[in-house]
Amino acid sequence: MRNRISLNCIVVGLCLFNFIPKSTFGQERIVDGLYWLRVQTNFEINELWTGSFELEERRFLGPDRAHQRVLPEFKLFYKLKDRYQLGIGYTNFSIRGPQTAELAIEQVLSEQRYAFIAKSKWKWLNSSIVTQFKTELRNFDRDPLNGQLNYLDYLIRLRFLGAYQYPIAKNWQLKIGDELHLHTLGNVDYQLFDQNRIFTGLSFSKGDWSYGLDYLYWYQKNRKGSVYYHRHILRFTCIYSFSFR
Repeated sequence: MRNRISLNCIVVGLCLFNFIPKSTFGQERIVDGLYWLRVQTNFEINELWTGSFELEERRFLGPDRAHQRVLPEFKLFYKLKDRYQLGIGYTNFSIRGPQTAELAIEQVLSEQRYAFIAKSKWKWLNSSIVTQFKTELRNFDRDPLNGQLNYLDYLIRLRFLGAYQYPIAKNWQLKIGDELHLHTLGNVDYQLFDQNRIFTGLSFSKGDWSYGLDYLYWYQKNRKGSVYYHRHILRFTCIYSFSFR
C-alpha cells in the first residue's frame, strides 16, 4: 500500500510540475488546433480474450493538413479477474513534420510500436474508474528522406492513464481523465517528460455502435526541451463491437 501511495505521489508531482507556465523557464510556446477522426472495432473472442482494431487520422485545423496517422493499432487482452486485464499491442504510426501547422510537410517519419498493457476498472456507485499502465517499445525509421524503411533507433516510453466514467442518461456517458507520457530508455535525444493529455468527452451507445466526441488538451516538448507544443483537439470516434461467441 505504501509503495502504491508513493508511486501515485510521484506521478501527481510530475503532472503538477508540468502545469507550471513554460514561459517561466524560457521555452518557446506554440499553440495549435487539431481534429482527430477515429474508427475502431472491438471484438470478443470468448470470456477471457478480447481485442480491438483502430485507425485514426490526425489533422491540423488551420491550415488543414495531416499531422499524424495510426494505420493501424491492434490490441489483444486477456482477462485475469473481473477488474484486471493484461494485453499486448502493435501500432503502425507516422508523423508529418515539421510539427507546426503553418509550415508545409517536409518529411514523413515512420514508427512502429510494440506495447505491453495492464488495465483495471473499478465500479464506484453508478460510475467507474479506469486505470491503465502501458509501456511502448518505439522503433523509428533512421532516415525518413532516403525512401527506405530502416527501423534502428528505439525508445521505451511509459504511459499512465486514469479516467472517470459516469452515465448521465440512458445510452449517454461522460468521461474525464489524464494520460502522462514519460521517456525512460533508448534514444538519448529525448528527455524524461514527453507529453501530458487532459481530456473530457461524451459518448452515445446504441446496440453494437458507439459514437464519441472528446476534447483533449495536449502539451508536449521537443527533443531538446526548447519548445512546448500546446494543442487543443477535438476527437470524433465511431466504434463497432461484435462477438465471435
